[in-house]
Amino acid sequence: MEREAETLPKGLPPVQYWAVTIAVMSASLIQFLDMTIANVAIPHMQASLNASSDTISWVLTSFIVATAVSIPSSGWIAARFGTRLPFLLALGGFIISSMLCGVATNLGSMVLFRVLQGIAAAFIAPLAQTILLDITPSAKHTRALSMWGMTAMLGPIVGPTLGGYLTDNLSWRWVFFINAPIGIPALLVLWRMLPNTTSAPRRLDKFGYAALALALAALQLLLDRGPANDWFDSVETWIEGIIALLAFTVFGIHSRYSLHPLFPEKLLQKRVLLAALLGCTLSFSMLGMSALLPTLLESQFGYSVTQVGEVMAPRGIGIFITMYFIPVFMERLPVRFILASGFAITALSLYGMSGWTTSAPTWLIGTTGFVQGLGMGLLMVPINFIAFSAVSADLRTDCAVFLNLVRNMAGSIAISCFILLISNLTQIMHSDLASSLSAINFNLGPDILRDVVHGSAPAIALIDAEVTRQAAFIAYLDVFYLAFLITLATIPLCLMVRGKVHSG
Repeated sequence: MEREAETLPKGLPPVQYWAVTIAVMSASLIQFLDMTIANVAIPHMQASLNASSDTISWVLTSFIVATAVSIPSSGWIAARFGTRLPFLLALGGFIISSMLCGVATNLGSMVLFRVLQGIAAAFIAPLAQTILLDITPSAKHTRALSMWGMTAMLGPIVGPTLGGYLTDNLSWRWVFFINAPIGIPALLVLWRMLPNTTSAPRRLDKFGYAALALALAALQLLLDRGPANDWFDSVETWIEGIIALLAFTVFGIHSRYSLHPLFPEKLLQKRVLLAALLGCTLSFSMLGMSALLPTLLESQFGYSVTQVGEVMAPRGIGIFITMYFIPVFMERLPVRFILASGFAITALSLYGMSGWTTSAPTWLIGTTGFVQGLGMGLLMVPINFIAFSAVSADLRTDCAVFLNLVRNMAGSIAISCFILLISNLTQIMHSDLASSLSAINFNLGPDILRDVVHGSAPAIALIDAEVTRQAAFIAYLDVFYLAFLITLATIPLCLMVRGKVHSG
């Protein structure tokens, strides 16, 4: 304990340090949970809020867009007001808006409260990382990033399972109410113990922020509403795509020539950009798989929501194990070796998933998830460490904002692309499988199959349903193989991390 006390910042006793750390992690946990916890409750919300199948999606879209639009301003706010007041306001606003979501009686009020919740959520992750790094000595930064990373990676994994359990056993409103018993104690601890950082005058690049916010909002709308709008067969999708492209172009040109860009020029150096690129692949695999696996396990294997949580639990355990030991690994092994190993293990698990069958046993699915968790757990901390070790303390929030923004966008793109691929591949495989059927196959089968030859509607419907199920399963396997190739192709990028990464 004495040795531990010596490593803590001057003036911040061990009890205060750990109280603040646990409270910050708790705040991060509920924010990351809300990225996915509400998804499974949507069908229940639809009936309760008297919403149609087309409009209920705004419950998710409003939160995502509000978060994307708000997050780029976090760096300026932290520089202008310090980290204490913005973090307390963000956490308090998140808790209050969560409670309002839980008592919403119609779709309009729910969307409004979700917008408020998304705005508050945008500031929690980048400010949490900054706070943990500020209160932790440089020698212990890997430990701080490891603790935060556990919540960042486990939150989206646990979210759907917890949401399903609360919805089935209590009510869909508890997917929002659950934030109170976790968030309120954290808020009280932080109100009393969270130290403040010094603030400094800094101009906000209003034009750059407006251009980026417009681009992010348009892109998120395109990705979230694309499936319902049949993608680019819809005029809305074309409008959103053109706006996003033009706004991103304007933002890029403006940032290149502006004297005070939204993201300071000294932030966008090679190591930060490399970390962002590696983070994209991690988010692509992690969030993409988190979105696909529950649907696959329920539709193809017939698992209940509770069983899905049990089968996916080993993935979280694997993440926890390697993230617990990652500070030790980083003290003894080159960072590029850890990163390469993490991506290689993750790729191996994805390759294994691409070979699943519809009769795959539960132990195999759980073991594959555990191996995947081991690989993913090796990635988050080194990726963040590469970036944060390359910037000065005053740019930590900007760095956290940039990394979170890039990862969130990569995750959104991954989920939309995977869903689109599964839909298209299912149609292609359905056609291929149906064309291979023949009257001979049916005549040699059970009576109900022979009825297909005679045009029996129930028999034809049964066969069509099974062909569709098999086609969808093959589509999932193809997407897993694609994710394997993308992850495998990332390994050479890890070798670009040269030398030893130092804390700063």
